[in-house]
Amino acid sequence: MVVPFETQAETNQPVFYGSADIVVYDESGNEMFAQTVHNRLVNQGEDFILSQSFSDGIHPTSNGDDSYAINSICLTSFDVSGVGETYTAQQFDIDNSLDFTATPCLRDSSADSTVQGKRVIGPLVFQVPQNAAITTDIKGIGICRNNQGVFAGCDDFTTGGVYLFAVIDTTDILNVQQDQTVSVKYTFDITSDNT
Repeated sequence: MVVPFETQAETNQPVFYGSADIVVYDESGNEMFAQTVHNRLVNQGEDFILSQSFSDGIHPTSNGDDSYAINSICLTSFDVSGVGETYTAQQFDIDNSLDFTATPCLRDSSADSTVQGKRVIGPLVFQVPQNAAITTDIKGIGICRNNQGVFAGCDDFTTGGVYLFAVIDTTDILNVQQDQTVSVKYTFDITSDNT
């Protein structure tokens, strides 16, 4: 999903929007007026976008199924700082050495939808060596599609759909040791200003 946004100068916060192009022509077909106007995203629109993306039990239609929506976090040993927007779940797993030594992905049973315009996954608690092998490094996280409990990779699915939602370049956690834990919470926020 691509959501256009710009940065609000006063707060340096992203402002998500759609836009409409309006053109008025005279009787001869000459352009008299043109304008591009950004829309105001209302709460129902926020809810629709979020319910389509996250596994939270909320559906805009009665026949919706969110069992394969976004609801998991995966640790990665790969430095994701340089990845581009075309990066896929398959690439994420190939690059991630944790896939071969542990089960670095955890599923949240349901993304928290209690705050308007936000979805929260976690906090999920990853353990060493179950979710990251001893002496390996954790260099980032991937936000992935829903799966069953604990699993090996973001692309660890048998059916089609979006697997990788986002990657986050975190400060490196080097040389993890036996019985260490890592708690991760992910918040996706598209709330619009109330004014």
